[in-house]
Amino acid sequence: MSAALDRGLMLYQQNRYELAETEFRQVLADDPEDTYAHTFLGLCLLERKEYRPATEHVERAIHLAPDMGIAHWAHSRILLERNYVDPALRAIQEAIRLEPENADYHAQESAIYLEKSKWQDALNAAEQGLQ
Repeated sequence: MSAALDRGLMLYQQNRYELAETEFRQVLADDPEDTYAHTFLGLCLLERKEYRPATEHVERAIHLAPDMGIAHWAHSRILLERNYVDPALRAIQEAIRLEPENADYHAQESAIYLEKSKWQDALNAAEQGLQ
């Protein structure tokens, strides 16, 4: 792991997303196929609601390392934030398949089921209003 990646991860954990983004971009300048840098750059961009580039970076990480659970988790977070509930569920289920012991993935799955419930409740209320 490079020093820039280590710094980026530390800054990300401290919620210093702009500084972390700079570090992850440096990692990618040196190694355009670094899957962790793509994943965490995507998460930094998600914090700024830059959904398209966030999605592109996380999908690149998945393309490079389809067996990396954290990339699927990140993809799920982005999709859920964009209200793509069913695709978010599929993404997190893949992360859980890859790393079933990761509690964060199960928490994300629970959040998605909660969101699905809210959408279903809203749909049911709308249908009742039309009758």
